[in-house]
Amino acid sequence: MSNYVGLDVSLKEVSVCVVDAQGSVVKRATLPTDPDVIADHLSREVPDAERVVHESGILATWLTRELEKRGVPIICIDARMAHKALSARLVEHYNHRRYHESLNNVTPADAYFDKADTIIKQRERIKRKTIQHRRLQHRKLAA
Repeated sequence: MSNYVGLDVSLKEVSVCVVDAQGSVVKRATLPTDPDVIADHLSREVPDAERVVHESGILATWLTRELEKRGVPIICIDARMAHKALSARLVEHYNHRRYHESLNNVTPADAYFDKADTIIKQRERIKRKTIQHRRLQHRKLAA
């Protein structure tokens, strides 16, 4: 399974966050800002890391080169670009994947494209069929 690692680098320590291909957090750690410690931790804890990413900053060039020397698949990204990528991902999730209680548990995209009524009616049909099936099963068990 692919794992991706994000590093939040400061002068004294590095926060490590490992996520899987679906974006779920798998592991977190805080380490000293030492390339040997970071590389050792990653090789032990995340040997299948597809990519290791950190934002540009005052230690970016040094840390990238040192981790590359140690075989870590690292890239450095511009902080503004990272923010844009995460913002786009958040907007996609919010509008197309997250169900909103105030919209009767449909996504804003479904409500906007007039799919909400169809989705709600389909859910009601499924619910009715499920209740009928459970009642039938209960009657069979009771008999």
